[in-house]
Amino acid sequence: MSSPVLVAGVLFGLVAAGASQAEGEAVSAAQSDQKPRDILNAAIQALGGKAFLGAKDMRAEGRAFQFGRDEELQGLARFTAYEKFPDKLRQELGKDKEVVVVINGDKGWDKTFRGVREYPEEEMLRIRENRLLSVENVLRFRLNEPGVTLRYAGTDLIGNRLADLVEVEDADNRLVTIAVDQSNKLPVRRQWSRRNPKTRLLEKEVELLGNYRKLGDILSPFYSMRERDGQKIFEVFLTTAAYNQNLPDSLFQRPPGPDRPEPGRKKR
Repeated sequence: MSSPVLVAGVLFGLVAAGASQAEGEAVSAAQSDQKPRDILNAAIQALGGKAFLGAKDMRAEGRAFQFGRDEELQGLARFTAYEKFPDKLRQELGKDKEVVVVINGDKGWDKTFRGVREYPEEEMLRIRENRLLSVENVLRFRLNEPGVTLRYAGTDLIGNRLADLVEVEDADNRLVTIAVDQSNKLPVRRQWSRRNPKTRLLEKEVELLGNYRKLGDILSPFYSMRERDGQKIFEVFLTTAAYNQNLPDSLFQRPPGPDRPEPGRKKR
């Protein structure tokens, strides 16, 4: 993000010329911002407009598939997810809820039969940044944040359909590119980069969205797929979902149970 540059001039003519140039740049910036903003506003309307923007929470059920190297299937699980916008999430995985994951603002935990583990700060930063760059968070809460810049990035063919690309960059230089189908105006892909905490190398993340279904006045994707550096890492198929379920805050507290010992350390 570039900061404004103030140029002081001694002669009145130089000051006036500088002012005129700054005004021209402001008009140009506003014009360049208008097309991508119109595209994202059209996406908001396609998703349900005021109903989409005003949604408070969501409950969903489905199946999740995890893939490893060479995209071999590593695991699958039924899950129930509870989300309270913008920063609370609970996932219960397995037929008997063998694994529970909870995110609440800048805190997070997962629970297994071994106990409860609190996520370290570095892991929570990665989770939080991923959620900040989600399509729903960007469209619902972030377009009018101070320092947010929108840029039109051309078009791409996604699933044999033409989509407009919009880059959204925030004041902390986090960048996500959202693809919006030119025909139905629905978001169909997001792309961003993350730094691998172990290798420190940048990894390209892609999320595809599809199979939109109407839930009341809101359209919601029942299919999502994630790729990392060109390899599929997981796929999600929803079976049921509903918005505005008045979810209690108690769902998003630390799961009950003893602390899980760190690897290599015996539990006392």
